[in-house]
Amino acid sequence: MVYNSQEPGSSGIAAGISQLVSGCPYAHKVTELTSKTTDWGRNTLYYLLFGSAECFREQMRIEPGIDRFFPEKEFPVGHKIKLRVVTDPSKIEKILKIARYSEIMTGGSEFDALAHVIGDKNPLTEITEAEHDKIKQYAMKTRFGANIINQNALKYFTFAKNFVKKEFSLADGNTLFNMTEILPCFTLGISSNIVFESENTFSDSKITSVIGKLEQFISEGMLGHVRHFVPGCLDHEKTKCMQTFDQVVKQIQYPEKQNNGFACTMKRDNFSDEQIASMIKTVLVVGSGTTKSTLISAIYELQKNPEYQEKLYQALVALDIPEFNEEELSDQSAEAYRKQIVDKLFKCEELKHFLLEVMRIHSPIPIQGRKTVTPIIIDDLIIPAGTTIYLTNFLANRDEANWENPSVFDPSRFENAENIKRFSPFSVGKNECMGRFHARITMMCFLYHFLMGYKIPPFDYGIDEVRMGDFFTHAFLRAIQAFLQLRKKMGN
Repeated sequence: MVYNSQEPGSSGIAAGISQLVSGCPYAHKVTELTSKTTDWGRNTLYYLLFGSAECFREQMRIEPGIDRFFPEKEFPVGHKIKLRVVTDPSKIEKILKIARYSEIMTGGSEFDALAHVIGDKNPLTEITEAEHDKIKQYAMKTRFGANIINQNALKYFTFAKNFVKKEFSLADGNTLFNMTEILPCFTLGISSNIVFESENTFSDSKITSVIGKLEQFISEGMLGHVRHFVPGCLDHEKTKCMQTFDQVVKQIQYPEKQNNGFACTMKRDNFSDEQIASMIKTVLVVGSGTTKSTLISAIYELQKNPEYQEKLYQALVALDIPEFNEEELSDQSAEAYRKQIVDKLFKCEELKHFLLEVMRIHSPIPIQGRKTVTPIIIDDLIIPAGTTIYLTNFLANRDEANWENPSVFDPSRFENAENIKRFSPFSVGKNECMGRFHARITMMCFLYHFLMGYKIPPFDYGIDEVRMGDFFTHAFLRAIQAFLQLRKKMGN
């Protein structure tokens, strides 16, 4: 499905969407919702772009299907930039396969917003195609390729085991754990420790909070929020967050002792300081952010689906991976253990299907942006030059036209190989995530130790449970929390 409008600029998204649906029989309900909204991220356009179709219909109190039909007309709002919202997964994939910076298309508002936070000398936002390919190939060869990740399997497994043991040691069924605060510490810590060999474990929630705000700034830039156009010197909060983040990046980039981490390796291979800093920021903000959001969503779904939680637990038990003390492992036994992790855990079909279903329902990056330089034709879709395109993965993954019973959490749908083949949570082509293997192993190791140690009872979130927050990566409006019941004593 394609929605046509004009892109809201500094005049505000709420005003833009109200004009978009003028003439629609439900316009008064759109206006009513928007008028009650004080947070830009919760307005009607945000429900269109980020919220599920079911959530949007519930808010509008309209029948299924109606929310797709809006008048195809132009209207003067903000910068008067043409906008196309695309939710057809086949069209999304074809658009993503077009080079981001070419005679045809640019990265648009998404990459502009990202560059404000992570720089433009990394495999994500690098403008020059040759430089983009060079740095991405280097990253895959030296740090993020499947073979390199598998070689470090024991490190990932051990980090996750120790983190789970430490963070949830007080679990007694009555202690409430804030998973929204805890899991960013895990994903940032494992990236810092294993990718960069840094001593920064990101145990300070203030630092993880700063990085969370940076995700919000990216989202504001993508959707043209007025704050994005305010000079940094006039935005105290943004300036302070960037300064704090830069200090963290410098600690990783310039360690007291040289190591074999990715930053030091890049330095030895003559990458510039700007490229190294930009790479660190990419891993910490985009890489760790998407992994964190998926794990939080995974906990949420396990709470909602206790029967499936038990099924997944039994599948992990059946792997029969013995407990170990890493300090007592010889080189030979460590290698044997590493192979068990690779051969058993990383190939666990039930865990793979679970994570795919979590990423389908809760798209790690709900929306992506592009901008056409020349007119393009995608199947029956004609997109004029100068059009901003929003690719709404979240809606595509929850549309009944694309998936059977899309609102139902059902990991078994991925027992069908065709469903795996047509689902690309890590994007496609040159946009395919360089950290996909790192993300998978990080999530698998955490979930293994977490579920082997604890049972997660259902939790009542009330009305907020289907709502999302205004972040670049998927986020709920309220914290995901859990009372944990001990399954067994964690191993040493």
